[in-house]
Amino acid sequence: MGFKHTKESHIGVYDDPLDPAMGLAVTRQTFWVSKKDSGDGDRAEWFCLRTYNNHTHSTNCFEIYFNKSTPSPFGSSHFTCDPSGHAISTDISVNAGSTIYEYRITAPSKNDLDPGGGVKG
Repeated sequence: MGFKHTKESHIGVYDDPLDPAMGLAVTRQTFWVSKKDSGDGDRAEWFCLRTYNNHTHSTNCFEIYFNKSTPSPFGSSHFTCDPSGHAISTDISVNAGSTIYEYRITAPSKNDLDPGGGVKG
């Protein structure tokens, strides 16, 4: 796959090897952003690593929705890809804590995936 995590807030989104036609998977089930990082804090970043059926990056590689049982830890609750298959969150809007914020990853013709993320001090 070639994706290297450089931060706990980096998430690779790829085709599930057990069901590449329908499934999605992530390189980390739970990401962590930090309020201590520069500026207003860290941001989560998602990277498209999909290759099934000669996938090419575009603005519809995947979408991110924070609308599950807990609200978004960011200023927005919906993030879309840029043309290179990269999505980035807005600034952190909650205090650090142990809450895991579930979110949904959607992609055309794929089953949804529900990983999580948290905010640390």
